[in-house]
Amino acid sequence: MCMLSCGGFGRYGRDLRNIAREIAYESGIWLAQVQLEDGLDLGCRDSYLLTMMARGKTVSARFQRAEIEQFPQLAEQCRERVSAAIARLQGLLQECKAQRASW
Repeated sequence: MCMLSCGGFGRYGRDLRNIAREIAYESGIWLAQVQLEDGLDLGCRDSYLLTMMARGKTVSARFQRAEIEQFPQLAEQCRERVSAAIARLQGLLQECKAQRASW
């Protein structure tokens, strides 16, 4: 799978990954892995998936090529999408914690 960092959007890909780590940290989540994948490998043309993993749970946020190409102008919208994905991840982690507590 070709990671975006090896493609033409290396800097913006790195910026998106850093935003994800920052938002997760602010939410009390340590991300074990953050990667930006070319959606073409998954059958999605002109799309990229920012995949975030923590404690065995995975969430993704999808970005169009145009959004990444215009990242400096769309940084706030991208941040909101990453934040929503982190919120989903936080919900998954809380569900797991509640399930373990009920055992």
